[in-house]
Amino acid sequence: MGPVYRTLATYEPLIYIALAIGGLFAFRRMWRSWREWRDSVYGLEREFALRRLGQATAVALLILGAVLAEFFIATFIAPSLPSSDILATPTLNLLVTPAGT
Repeated sequence: MGPVYRTLATYEPLIYIALAIGGLFAFRRMWRSWREWRDSVYGLEREFALRRLGQATAVALLILGAVLAEFFIATFIAPSLPSSDILATPTLNLLVTPAGT
């Protein structure tokens, strides 16, 4: 799990940018569905608009949760990981002789 945390901390600005763009789209959809619900006249039209408003709100809350999770991981978890969690590159030891000679 350590490499995942380190990756999330490394690409933190890009993840924030992607989540901000997604949040803008979710907020736009939520705003449009709220206006549609407010301006609807008939019951069935109002019900569909309310369903779209609920879906847009759920997506916005998921994006907000992802932003909070990324902030928590990049700020508190990734810096406290031990350095032994980094995988060492295997190297060839040239001083070892084969046992069969």
